[in-house]
Amino acid sequence: MPYADPLVRKEYEVKYYIEKKKDSKWVEKKREKTRDYHYKNKEKRNAYGRKYYYENREKFRKWYQGRADEWNLSRRELTLQLRKEVLEKLGNKCLKCGYSEDWRALQVDHINGGGGEERRKINTINLYKKVLKEGSLYYQLLCANCNWIKKYEQNEVK
Repeated sequence: MPYADPLVRKEYEVKYYIEKKKDSKWVEKKREKTRDYHYKNKEKRNAYGRKYYYENREKFRKWYQGRADEWNLSRRELTLQLRKEVLEKLGNKCLKCGYSEDWRALQVDHINGGGGEERRKINTINLYKKVLKEGSLYYQLLCANCNWIKKYEQNEVK
């Protein structure tokens, strides 16, 4: 066997993936395959995660104990910062009625619908990063009232 030695095999795999990462089509195909696997095996992955957590509870508690406030605060701050950047990029006012008095009432809306499906696939921080990258091609800023009216008009409310 050419790779009976695990160290040689590992070295080969590292070189292989470094070379393959240069090919954007390969990377996208790999990501899509991974996403599909995660989506199709959600229950299996969740069950494994729960089992692993319960077997290693003390390890998780020790790790989290000293970092909880710092970790949560930094995520909150990052989300808030990205949200403000997104609002700025999309114009800081409702596209339909022009409301701009309170930024907390403004919502990022998917122009062609499908926002619920996207929100289930990616978290808020990654959604904001995507909006910053793609801009107003696929997203618009609406106040809460206009966004709900649009949802009812397009039968997006279940």
